[in-house]
Amino acid sequence: MAAGHKQGMEALRRTVRACTRLGIPYLTVFAFSSENWSRPAREIKSLMRLLRAYMRRELPSLVREGVRVRLTGERGSLPTGLIARAERAV
Repeated sequence: MAAGHKQGMEALRRTVRACTRLGIPYLTVFAFSSENWSRPAREIKSLMRLLRAYMRRELPSLVREGVRVRLTGERGSLPTGLIARAERAV
């Protein structure tokens, strides 16, 4: 299951880069729905780790390239460190 999520993150990376190259001004990404909280705790933890790693690896270069990040939705249940990292990118 983790391999599938990792592939999804790689697909997102390629998609964001392609949008940048093609001059597409907006891309909305739906990353984690409220229904996902009903997944097993172990899977949620794995997803949060994967998202944290993606943000650590990709956000600095995206920001340098002029990609603007905006967060929407409920953040209260997300890990504090993840929220802080995302808000710094915004």
